[in-house]
Amino acid sequence: MKRLSKGKDWPIGSGTLNELYALSFFKEQNSDKDFATAKKYYLGSLDKEWTSFNFNMRSKGALVLHRMGNEKTAKLMIQSFKETAQKNEQIGMYWPKKYFSFESHIATHANIMAAFAEIDKDEEMIDQLRVWLLTQKQTNSWENSASTADACYALLMRGSDWFAEGKEVTLSFGNTPINTEGGVAGTGFIQRRWNANEVTSEMRQLTVNNPTNHLVWGGLFRQYFVPIDEVKQSEAGFTIKRELFVETVDEKGKKLVPVTNQALKVGDKLTVKITFTNEQDMSYVFVKDLRAAGFEPIEQISHYEYNDRMSYYQSNTDTDMEFFIEFLPKGVHQLEYSMFVTKEGHLNNGYALIQCQYAPEFSAYSDGMKIKVGE
Repeated sequence: MKRLSKGKDWPIGSGTLNELYALSFFKEQNSDKDFATAKKYYLGSLDKEWTSFNFNMRSKGALVLHRMGNEKTAKLMIQSFKETAQKNEQIGMYWPKKYFSFESHIATHANIMAAFAEIDKDEEMIDQLRVWLLTQKQTNSWENSASTADACYALLMRGSDWFAEGKEVTLSFGNTPINTEGGVAGTGFIQRRWNANEVTSEMRQLTVNNPTNHLVWGGLFRQYFVPIDEVKQSEAGFTIKRELFVETVDEKGKKLVPVTNQALKVGDKLTVKITFTNEQDMSYVFVKDLRAAGFEPIEQISHYEYNDRMSYYQSNTDTDMEFFIEFLPKGVHQLEYSMFVTKEGHLNNGYALIQCQYAPEFSAYSDGMKIKVGE
């Protein structure tokens, strides 16, 4: 280092920090004089430069300084994590993901948990960090095998013992308890059926009793039959709205007029706009837009698209237009496509559906629609 420095400062990089992090797991250290000098120099750099590090480097740096005896700066770094964290009762405590980063968001969160467990030792806060990891697995796939191993270790080795309580959640419709035995191993999925004459007014309310001290969650799927144009909007983790417009041309040029304000005829060009929102990042999202038999999409060939921060595969079938979204960042998004009116009559145009295939309980659909074409 002396030969290369020539009076210059050598900032600590991720490679050097990872070496220090690896060394911090061992009590016995290299006694070489030059090694000790370099180590002291980079520990000093770490003490001064940690505010410029990303969250992953900062978590490792906090552990390095803590294990090397610099408690003051290590606790200061933990305090910075607390001040920049976001908290949500449903999804726990987390730090916003920086998109287009090469760092694994799951591995970074697991490293931060390790720093909290070893330095701060606040079990309640660590449990909040565990909740976020679990909710991410609920709606997202962990990036790779290394991230999965980091997450599993963080969940099983940090925080309070959620398995020690030995209490089970109970369910009931009104005053009628639901037998939860015989569920699918791993998921706990159960299916119960009631005939129409067995359904009572008290079944409008489902009661979930959680006797444990930690968060639990599940999904309720209710299936029933109704005419397709009488489907009413429903929301669970998503909201979705579908709008149909007629493309018209006047002296000012092209404009879109809602179908409710414009009589339709064969040959009209329609534009479909599907607007949906999601409150958290989700993997493997499916959007289906049912259409009337008298409408024909302009785009007939399946293809990939990138639009509105979404990369998706668009596929046309005989009854609907389908969109397969690999990753959907939280926020408001819109899909759009066009079609022509090909037949007259009173047409049922169905509804639009969005669902997370990784967690099917997160879904929503729009109102059903009936459209008149011609006289």
